[in-house]
Amino acid sequence: MFRPSLRPIALALWAGPALWAAGAGCATRERITFPPEVSTAPTSRITVPTTDVTVNAGPALTFVAVVEAPNGIDTIYAELTGTSVAFPPVAGAASPATVGYQLETQGLAGQTVVLRVFATDSTGQRGDTAVRQVSFQ
Repeated sequence: MFRPSLRPIALALWAGPALWAAGAGCATRERITFPPEVSTAPTSRITVPTTDVTVNAGPALTFVAVVEAPNGIDTIYAELTGTSVAFPPVAGAASPATVGYQLETQGLAGQTVVLRVFATDSTGQRGDTAVRQVSFQ
């Protein structure tokens, strides 16, 4: 016949408060902290035009963007919506890079285009996207 022993229970009850008391020391110890993560992803900004604008259709419009990447620029991308124009990516630029895009605006009266510029760095990180909206009258 099997008869359970009370010893393990007594041992657990005796060790319980001692373990709790030992755990109390954790609150007084110095905690390991880690510095905040610093983003090394590329940054892009559109410098021309400086804000969202409305312009007359007809003359060519130039966009200028500046891209910086601490880990080196792999590729700069520019997307244009609201028109059928497409800009090719720029590969292997030195950081900081200034890129310019020209848009022929003839026939765009009454339309709005949105330029988005972003980049990837040599480690594959994609940076934030800079956005500029231009309306034509």
